[in-house]
Amino acid sequence: MPTFRERLTRLRGSLGRPRNDLPLEPEARHAASTADARGPWLENLRRDLRHAWRTIVRNPAFAIVATTTLAAGIALCLTVLAVVNAYLIRPLPYPDADRLYSVVLGTPGQDQPRGLSDIDWTHLDDLVEHRIAWDLDMFYLLGGAYPEAAPGAWVTPGFVSGLGLRAARGRVLETGDFTTAGAPAVMISHRLWMRRFGGDPNIVGRTLRAFVSDRPDEPETLTVVGVLPPEFWHVNSYTDVVGPLRAPAYPYLVTLRHGVGAGYAAERASSLVRMATPGLPEDWRAMLVPFQARYAEEMRPLLNAVALAAALVLLIACANVAVLLLVRSARRRQELAIRLALGASRRRVARLLSFEGLLLGGASTALGLAISSLLTQGLGQIIEQRLGRRLPGGESALAIDGTLLAAALAGVLVLTAVLTLAPLATLWSTAMTPALKSGGRGATEGRGARRLRSVLIAGEIAAALALLVGSALMIRSSIGMLTADPGFRADGVWTTSIGLRQRAYPDAASRAGLYARLLQQLEPRASGGRAALSAAWPLQPVLPIHVETATVHPATADAAVIRVSAAYFHTLEIPFRDGGTFESQDRIGGEPVVVISESLARRLWPDARAVGQLLRIPVSEDANLTTATPHRVVGVVQDVRQIDYDDGQVRSDGNQLDAYVPLLQDPGRFAFVYVQNPGETPDGLRTLVAAIDPEIAAGTPQRLASALEESRSGPRQLAWLLTAFAAFAGLLALVGVYSVIAYGVRQREREIGVRLVVGADPGAVIALFLREGGALLAAGLAAGVAGAVVVGQLLRSQLFGVQPVEPGVLIAVTAAFAVCGSLACWWPARRAAMVDPARVLRDE
Repeated sequence: MPTFRERLTRLRGSLGRPRNDLPLEPEARHAASTADARGPWLENLRRDLRHAWRTIVRNPAFAIVATTTLAAGIALCLTVLAVVNAYLIRPLPYPDADRLYSVVLGTPGQDQPRGLSDIDWTHLDDLVEHRIAWDLDMFYLLGGAYPEAAPGAWVTPGFVSGLGLRAARGRVLETGDFTTAGAPAVMISHRLWMRRFGGDPNIVGRTLRAFVSDRPDEPETLTVVGVLPPEFWHVNSYTDVVGPLRAPAYPYLVTLRHGVGAGYAAERASSLVRMATPGLPEDWRAMLVPFQARYAEEMRPLLNAVALAAALVLLIACANVAVLLLVRSARRRQELAIRLALGASRRRVARLLSFEGLLLGGASTALGLAISSLLTQGLGQIIEQRLGRRLPGGESALAIDGTLLAAALAGVLVLTAVLTLAPLATLWSTAMTPALKSGGRGATEGRGARRLRSVLIAGEIAAALALLVGSALMIRSSIGMLTADPGFRADGVWTTSIGLRQRAYPDAASRAGLYARLLQQLEPRASGGRAALSAAWPLQPVLPIHVETATVHPATADAAVIRVSAAYFHTLEIPFRDGGTFESQDRIGGEPVVVISESLARRLWPDARAVGQLLRIPVSEDANLTTATPHRVVGVVQDVRQIDYDDGQVRSDGNQLDAYVPLLQDPGRFAFVYVQNPGETPDGLRTLVAAIDPEIAAGTPQRLASALEESRSGPRQLAWLLTAFAAFAGLLALVGVYSVIAYGVRQREREIGVRLVVGADPGAVIALFLREGGALLAAGLAAGVAGAVVVGQLLRSQLFGVQPVEPGVLIAVTAAFAVCGSLACWWPARRAAMVDPARVLRDE
């Protein structure tokens, strides 16, 4: 066995110290001194990097585990950061997006003043560079196999200049297009150009005939002057047809001039509106909100929750690798002691360790960045569907940019610091002389290193528990949404929308006749004659209005008044609790009748039968209840549960109070069609509508069940996402607990052997390590409970039927994690009780 001096001599070269016991020729000494003068720091740098690389390569298992663990956490964080960057950080794809503000006329809860479009907004032109407004409209394009509904908008000149509108083919709207009378010039979207016109290269100059919702009397003749580029992005999807708005409009957005503050511009706007609109409340004011912040306002809580979850997973991964490094550093105490004994400074050793951390951190970040770039490809459409908001700039907004590269660079630096500080804790807190004398056997790590390791493990447990509780809340919320009875049956129902032009159907009688003919054509094609119409989409809440009983002491309620055909309840399988549906005579001129929901019946007639009673229903929310027409209640149906997932939020109105009136008594120009199990293809619905009247435009048919499922997908996907995060984090935390106890067993094998030799009970040995692991587990669980409360508050807007703090969920998840953590402690403790004392003492 080599002596201690021989081992020191053998290690001198690896420390980078020149051997002075060999003579050098004068030329060689001159060359060596010249090289040292030119760059000793560079040579030392190369030597330290080579040494760090060799050290990592000598332990490939540790390098693979550490790199993959960190890369998984980094890829997760960078992918989430790419989404957060697209919505919250990256500028909107408009010129001078930092000077683009949304105009909010009134504080929340206040109605907008009347006559805003008549105000002379040019008084603000010294502050505002571009005033941007649009009027959304539906363009019913005529011609072709069937009319097509194309969502579009009439826009102001500021829309073109302020949002940087450009044309991929043809030209943009010009000043003359906004002032010249006659057929309007329009631009069409790239998708409409490809879908309806097959990418016709001669599209520029082509005329279109279309009815528009705002001017429904006669078809418009539109001249296509340009095609929008495929990457053009707007806050809404009403861009298939873009035409000039030739009417006054108040600005929705403004681009402030350079050097103009939003507060001062808001004060000027408030003064302008007050001067033109007397009688405004004293607290009324106009506000200018950064447009990007307003666009992402509803999504911010959700994005913050997901970003926090991803950050917690990364912190757990870092803590796990730091614990591995602490264990590995404790095993390298002899190496570090020898280096210090040979004259290496602690600073030099720290530099060696920092290069090891740099290599591990750099490799992990590079791998994580590559994985993230693969994950974000093709993710844009899924993100838009789940969040309910269009990606600013399209899918390219998820591409790696300077923000993500800066985050990756920051990740390298942070990881290098973390991966360096962990072994440095051993270097600075451990006495090296005992390790040098004992050759590494029996030496114990310093108290500071043990304390740091315990803090890291407790932090892992806390973060994992917070994520587990958050995922449990979302799972329970998703289960509640899936099991909640919406009150109607969507399976097997196809639906589409139709719009009637004012010229052909100018009054209620003509519209009622058209709807009656449509139902006559649909019923033979439907299963069991189940075909119906309604004026409202069943998956969106209807603004309630005041209704009251026609009694001496009327009872009032706020109810959603929905116009439906007689077979609506039969088609959507909404069961009746009392009475029945409308009759064939319930049309224009017949007795006003109504079918109400059971909750509305209980609200208005708690002690009497609702069928046969009279209910006053105004024709609009501004009508006087005392002059409203009394409607006789002919039926009571099951409640339809309204759940609104709009704007990335989950809002449950519970069992909404509904009043259904006959569509054929008061038909409007727009309706939704429902057909149970149509015997032909979905496009057959549009063909059938076109056969009745070729100028009626129908929307794209879809399955009602698919629409219902899509409306629930966002919160459900968030639940699965958080569950995946929590499972990964919980696994890492349990592995960390296990590794700490297992390492403690390995380090204290001699002590355990001595205890067993002198008669200690194996159960006492198990209890010794269970107490150590239990203390870590208890501290982490206590901190995790507090973190779970914070996570629950962040998820509040996404929860359905679940409170942010559910004691049952918190207790159940904490208990389950405590059991798993106890098993992770018990397994290595059991191995400690099985140590062979003779082998341990013989090795010593």
